[in-house]
Amino acid sequence: MKKLSILILTMLFSLSGFAQKGKYNATYFGQSHEGYLVKANFDTLKGYIFIDQPYVMATNITFNRDGSGKNGSIFRPGDVIMFEVATMKWYSTKHCAIKLPPDPKRMVDDVFVNAQVVGPLKIFDYYFVKEELPAGYESTGFLETLDGELVDISAFLLGFKSKMPDYVKGHSEMINKIEKKEKGYKFMNLNDVVREYNAWYTEKNGPYRFVLAEVPKKPTTSYPTDEKYEGEWRSYDNHKGITTRLSNPYIRYQPWDTEKTGDGRLSIGLQLKNDSDKNLVQLDFKVIVYDKQGNVIKETYTSVGAMVFDPQKGHLIPGKYTGHYDAFIQLDNEYLDSYDRVEYELRSVKEETTDQ
Repeated sequence: MKKLSILILTMLFSLSGFAQKGKYNATYFGQSHEGYLVKANFDTLKGYIFIDQPYVMATNITFNRDGSGKNGSIFRPGDVIMFEVATMKWYSTKHCAIKLPPDPKRMVDDVFVNAQVVGPLKIFDYYFVKEELPAGYESTGFLETLDGELVDISAFLLGFKSKMPDYVKGHSEMINKIEKKEKGYKFMNLNDVVREYNAWYTEKNGPYRFVLAEVPKKPTTSYPTDEKYEGEWRSYDNHKGITTRLSNPYIRYQPWDTEKTGDGRLSIGLQLKNDSDKNLVQLDFKVIVYDKQGNVIKETYTSVGAMVFDPQKGHLIPGKYTGHYDAFIQLDNEYLDSYDRVEYELRSVKEETTDQ
């Protein structure tokens, strides 16, 4: 019994220490380290990535060019295929073939997963948020099999030589080495065993498609990144004192994307003059966007008010006010080459009443 206890303790120590390279290291918490990310359009950005708690990094990361800490561009699993920082590689489950374990506390469909091995077999860590205090997380390592089964790596602590052969089927030479407990084919070598099996499997069966994202066609049309208003003002007979005009098309970035490293969207702003003495609550527009072939890309009814124009008066657009709404129209970037023009009309105006 004493020998068995020592064996179990030794193996538990091994589980906590093996293959530390590539796993989350808490000593880096709160620091920015050099790294890179591959965006969903396959562009690569090099810079610094802030190392937060792992369950935070699973949902979003902060990237900047100068290593200035938590300030920078925010990227989420929909934006990025993978990123690497401080020997850790994280992969988006939206763009990569990784199966997630059940987790009732996960509030999003896709996350970043800290994986040490990828391919037909995968090894990765998943971070469960602890329910009890003190707040924190629990890390569980998983082996994803060829059939998509998720096996808790701790299951291999005892009986590696009898259990692992079930997951490397077909590779008789490897199975023989595992069963004989040859050097390099024990539990401590799990990652290397899986890498070797993946190489054997792909050589026999052909390339494995781990990255699911398709390389997009690069647009040939370029747009400025600043919002400019150069067109003529439009007046309205049925709404005296109100004039509007659209900005030139431009690429608009999210306000937090200060370094413009994310995927900006093709946008058109709306400039408004309220030369009347009346305070306005809301303006309702019909907007139709066309492509170069005359097809409708987008048709929508859009309501705008003080919250988007942001006048100093607060929840009203005051008389004698001029302002602009930078995101009046936003299009997916697949329309960068095909976009042609916009038609819009002011359908109604809601004015302040004595009851408001």
